[in-house]
Amino acid sequence: MPVVTVQNEALQFEVEANANLLEALKKNGCSPYGLMSKFAPFLFKGADDVLVIEGRRNLSEPTEKEKSILGPRLDENFRLAGETQVNGDIEIHTAARIKV
Repeated sequence: MPVVTVQNEALQFEVEANANLLEALKKNGCSPYGLMSKFAPFLFKGADDVLVIEGRRNLSEPTEKEKSILGPRLDENFRLAGETQVNGDIEIHTAARIKV
């Protein structure tokens, strides 16, 4: 089973292959929305972005929605958790949008 490591939360958990990253984060008590976790999904497109530290190749191909919202940030290893499936071990940083 793939392992997801959330560096800034000191959290690590296993997921089923092809698991949706956003659902996996929520299930394990982690929010990619940072300080605005209650309102961000409704206010901001791309509020569920995460920074992929390791394992970029272990994620699904970027969707058209990700390409539209993230644009060049895709090349900087950002992904939208809600649009991303996990197929192998990854390390991410949540709420990356706030820290940029």
